[in-house]
Amino acid sequence: MHSLGLLPPIFLPDEFSTLIRSLVRLRRNLVEDAADYIRRIQKALRAGNVRLDAVLTDTNSVSGLRVIAAICQGQEDPIELAALVDAGCKKKPAEIIELLRGNWNGAMRFEVRSNYRLYLNLQTEIAELDKELDQHFIDHTKGLEQPTVVADPTVGRVKLRQSRNTPRLPIEQYAHKLLGVDLSNIPGFGRDALLTFMAEVGESVAKFHSAKAFAKWLGFTPNNKASGGKVLSRKTLKNKSTLPNTFRMVANSLGNMKKPNPMTAFFQRIAYKAGRIKAITATARKLAVVVYKMLTTGAAYDPGKLVRDGEQVRQQQIRQMKKKLVKFGITGADLGLFTNLGTA
Repeated sequence: MHSLGLLPPIFLPDEFSTLIRSLVRLRRNLVEDAADYIRRIQKALRAGNVRLDAVLTDTNSVSGLRVIAAICQGQEDPIELAALVDAGCKKKPAEIIELLRGNWNGAMRFEVRSNYRLYLNLQTEIAELDKELDQHFIDHTKGLEQPTVVADPTVGRVKLRQSRNTPRLPIEQYAHKLLGVDLSNIPGFGRDALLTFMAEVGESVAKFHSAKAFAKWLGFTPNNKASGGKVLSRKTLKNKSTLPNTFRMVANSLGNMKKPNPMTAFFQRIAYKAGRIKAITATARKLAVVVYKMLTTGAAYDPGKLVRDGEQVRQQQIRQMKKKLVKFGITGADLGLFTNLGTA
């Protein structure tokens, strides 16, 4: 049926990606479950008027977990709990004490302790899963030589801060060996994105004949539906894979970066014109194209190639003006250009 064209083409990753895919997806589920138990702890504390979520932006932070652990050990004094909060917290000490002063009861204490125990168990499972993934990558990359170090144009760029849920294995080194290029040089492309990419795509994108085909498979291109010469819909295609969401999360983090870089500038330009949601999809597509070209050409990430020079912007503006002049039938006389020249 494939030879006759009766079945649509599908992408099948390599054997190693198929092996680790289930483990990577299991890890993501465990991380989501752990976050759910933290939310349950927040809900239980709010029921007793303990507003830890108002004190800290991230309850899963070091300070938040320190306070939760103290509560599970029986500490309920708001002054003692406030002392466990990091000094860098924006709230004032007196305000923190008032927010941590609660109405405690037995059911609330048990609920917090139970959810915290389950959270710690999940963290232990995630650590064991990281060790298992690390061993699979070690076995698969055994005998492979490290690619030669090339001039990195991103030297001096501040690396992204690793969160508590970041994989505890040097996936950037393994990916560099398997792919031949260092995708971690792309701003925002951290260990989570690399691990998902290796599990969902694998070591090569050669099965996609172009960057456009790769972006379309990810669902980042408009799916134009037309009837009678009229476009009915331009919505992007839906993709159930986790990889498109990973690219979108990287794009969203690029939009939040304060340090200037070409990808962030592109995101901000699109967001100004069409809104943040469309900017995320457009930047995710641009990321997919950059990744595809790096893998197919073997070239390192070069942010200089993404910078638009002044002449390029000027020519784009001229083309847009010409289109509008032709569309509305505007002439130089309508604009008063020749009149002004004659007067001068």
